[in-house]
Amino acid sequence: MAITGLALAGAAVGYMAYGWMNDPDASNAYEKSPAQVTQAVEDTIKESGYTIIKTETSNKDNTYMIEAKDIQGKKVDFAISPVDGNPNQAKLYIKGTTMGGVSKAESQILLNKINKRLMA
Repeated sequence: MAITGLALAGAAVGYMAYGWMNDPDASNAYEKSPAQVTQAVEDTIKESGYTIIKTETSNKDNTYMIEAKDIQGKKVDFAISPVDGNPNQAKLYIKGTTMGGVSKAESQILLNKINKRLMA
């Protein structure tokens, strides 16, 4: 019984973590592989003065999650996933974490920097 409860709790946490992808602060899709988009995100995070504090990959849909924070401690989440049916295309979602995260405008600025890097 306890194992079932833990499994359900884990599933609930996973659902909440990915729920924000339905309403991100900023998002885009690219004619680039998920690996290329992930590299651009990581490079932009570092150049923008953020620190990566957590990464995770979902085995369910191959979504790669990155949580980062800026020097003021404000957090932001990134999710990179392949486009359905095409592993050479990727979707990117950005969301400031609730309660003390980056703003929608800051998320959009990060997306613009990532776009610039991927279009170069």
